[in-house]
Amino acid sequence: LSLKTIISLTPEPPISDLEDFCFCEGIKLMYFHVEKPKDEVTLSAEGIDKILRILVRKSKLPVYIHCLDGTNVTGLVIACLRKLQRWHMDSIVNEFIRF
Repeated sequence: LSLKTIISLTPEPPISDLEDFCFCEGIKLMYFHVEKPKDEVTLSAEGIDKILRILVRKSKLPVYIHCLDGTNVTGLVIACLRKLQRWHMDSIVNEFIRF
């Protein structure tokens, strides 16, 4: 994959195996604390801003982004990225629902 960055959006920091893998492969591992979603996603606007700044920097690409279940938190961040990319809201919602 030739990843340059992994963004981890989880309640706990990444396990040492992932940290070791990233170190060995020269991948920048970036952790953002996000509580496990219950009724709402607990990622702040400031957190989303920081993540989006990473996602739009060519030097950080390709990026792998993950949360606990791969839907709510990651989906929210990608929806914000799509809005920044000027996607139509219907397309953003359709992508969010599909994945």
